[in-house]
Amino acid sequence: MTDPDPAGVSWLTDLPLLSEAQRDQVASAFRRALIESPLPSLLTRTGDGLILGCNRQFEEMLGVDETVVHGRFVGDMVHPGDREKTLAVLGRLTRGETTLERYEARWVRPDGRVVWTRRNILRVDGPAEDGSSYIVGVMEDQTSLRLAQEMSSALVDIGTGIASGASLEETAQRLTGLAEARWTQVGCLLTVLDPERNVLKAICPRDASSGFLFDLPEIPVGATGGACGTAAWRGEPAAVSNLLEDAHVEDLRSTFLRHGVVSSWAVPLHDQDGRVIGTLGAFYSYPFEPTEEDWGAAASVAGVAAIAIIAEKRRQSATREQQRVRTDPRTGLLNDVGLIEHVETLLAAPEPLSVAVATLRGPGRLASLDSIARHALTTLAARGLALGQVPHVAATGVTSLTFVARAEWGEREARLLHRVLTRPMDIGTAVIRPEVAIGVAVSTAGESVNAAELLARATLAVPSRGGSRVAEPEAPDAGNHDLVAEVTRAFRENEFVPYYQPQFNLATGEAIGSEALVRWNHPTRGVLSPASFLSIIECTGASTELAFMMVRRVASDHARRLELGLNGNVAINVTGDDLLNESFLQILRDPDQRLWRQISLELTEAQFVRPDAVAALEELAALGYSIALDDFGTGYSALSAIHTLPVSIVKIDQSFVARLPHDASAEALIAAISALCEQLAIAVVAEGIETEQQARAVRDLGCDIGQGYLFGRPQPIEAFTPDALQRKDQARRARRAPRTIGDAARLRLVELHEQGASPNSIAAALNRSGYRAPGGTRWHARSVRTFIDQEDQRRP
Repeated sequence: MTDPDPAGVSWLTDLPLLSEAQRDQVASAFRRALIESPLPSLLTRTGDGLILGCNRQFEEMLGVDETVVHGRFVGDMVHPGDREKTLAVLGRLTRGETTLERYEARWVRPDGRVVWTRRNILRVDGPAEDGSSYIVGVMEDQTSLRLAQEMSSALVDIGTGIASGASLEETAQRLTGLAEARWTQVGCLLTVLDPERNVLKAICPRDASSGFLFDLPEIPVGATGGACGTAAWRGEPAAVSNLLEDAHVEDLRSTFLRHGVVSSWAVPLHDQDGRVIGTLGAFYSYPFEPTEEDWGAAASVAGVAAIAIIAEKRRQSATREQQRVRTDPRTGLLNDVGLIEHVETLLAAPEPLSVAVATLRGPGRLASLDSIARHALTTLAARGLALGQVPHVAATGVTSLTFVARAEWGEREARLLHRVLTRPMDIGTAVIRPEVAIGVAVSTAGESVNAAELLARATLAVPSRGGSRVAEPEAPDAGNHDLVAEVTRAFRENEFVPYYQPQFNLATGEAIGSEALVRWNHPTRGVLSPASFLSIIECTGASTELAFMMVRRVASDHARRLELGLNGNVAINVTGDDLLNESFLQILRDPDQRLWRQISLELTEAQFVRPDAVAALEELAALGYSIALDDFGTGYSALSAIHTLPVSIVKIDQSFVARLPHDASAEALIAAISALCEQLAIAVVAEGIETEQQARAVRDLGCDIGQGYLFGRPQPIEAFTPDALQRKDQARRARRAPRTIGDAARLRLVELHEQGASPNSIAAALNRSGYRAPGGTRWHARSVRTFIDQEDQRRP
């Protein structure tokens, strides 16, 4: 073929349609067009397309030699999909309808590979007297370009599928199919590196139940894993030309033999940080050495495969995060976020819907661990689900559950749920009967109500003393609706914060403690006072959760308070129900935290009604907690209460302090309380002090400690500064210099004292005579003793 002498070219000298002279005339032209052409060229006969010859470039393109091509028909060598088109072109040229045709068509190599070509087909006529002609075809090999275009198009399509949420299995099937169409006869394998980075796990199509991919579920990382294991180990492409002779792959050799695998190559998959996350491998039934073009194309496929794996991991992470956001971590039940979503979905259906909020008042002091409280909630949730009409149960508070029913519930269904939930419960160490209060709200078909409003109705319907109640059809106040719906979010976002109001020793001006008052730092309404939301907190059964939060926040502020000079214990308001929650008590009892060194507990007299609460207080007092009786003097049994309760602090209600210094009855009551508490070694705190006159009055009446706007308003810990507290202390000390009294009062007091009269008798005598103590207030035993001590210090 490559002989420059035309006589030595067999297919040219044997042309039957040319005379000797004609051969000489066209020899040089055919040599230039066919033999010397840098492009693959082919000579065929018109009519049937019999191949008469080809040049060396054509042989190399199809991987054959002339002996294989010569004498075959063009229709037998082209791709079946292009055969009809090729024969149609041949027919038009044969009939003389055209002399030049340009089109694209594929050839099929003997090894099965497809070759894309752009064909320029020319008709060359023979001698005019015999009317014969030939067809000369000059081709451009466009296989690389077409494969690159097809692969790019396919990869873009696969990438679009990944962005649309295609599963990793579906993407792996498409990618390996794309790779197999180009490279292999055995198969391609996409693998993912396991978290321990020791094994590559194959991503098999879901319907794969046999075959090479099914038999090779895992590949070890390293040389023992062949090309895939080596690529993952080194983080770079790897190829093994003869797997059957590689001693490292002993464990995989039987699988390779069974499926006829001889050679393999693989490229690693990298994440955005450059770490290996998997491999793409190709397996052959014959020795194969990849070219640079092969490595480049494989890198493109590997890049899309890595994106698919990263996207799948992100989807799984997002799913876990969504599940976490919608799930209560303590119980595994829905939380308020998941509950709202489900209720909104059910409200869109034209069916009645009921929600029941159940607040667990027990199991009382038997639940000594939080795990038992969790067990109680999950047990109650299972009981509610067993009713059949309840598709969803959510844990919406520390001790609250919400049941959703696809039915219109009334009093009968509410009582049934209450009976089911209050059945005896085995908690392992004992059998208890839970105390539950249930509020039910119903949305009838066609009613315009959202999930938050419906849940607010049910929450506000929860009775305070147990039992069940169905909300009235009319909706409660819209403002309450909004706040009820936001309570759980407020707990989750830590919107409830402690505001500290300092307490001072009225004699020395020293800051000796503070009270933590809760505020709601609402994102849109600003800072809300307790009057705006405490009733809602109690109604939703979240009172104990609020106490939990206050204890945690106050404990976390301890070091900062000491830095600021806000010394002493912090008083936290609790309720009787809080003292019956064993999880809450467990925190207060914790010997590692020793909260009794920094926290005191405040309760009103009404919270001491239940004997269990008093028992809990006695236990806490024995641990070292200071117990304060708040709003003292407002209850009928207040004076007798301090004799029987474990109280160490009495707080005089601000309604009495506000009447000083000109109300004799308020003075008498405060003096009596102070005298009684002095005998019982109980400290007295005067609340609501707003003026210097009130401060002097309560001090002279025997109060030890003062608290009120005069000394400082409640404010967050960030608002305190050490200098400000120090300046206030110094100012109060200056104002607290001993004040003089009239000479008549002094003489009468000294006279009675020398006669041996008691301080109480002296105070009564001075008051009857109309004398006033320092500051213009009435005399009492404490002020008498203070004056006598001052007189003793003046004497030499």
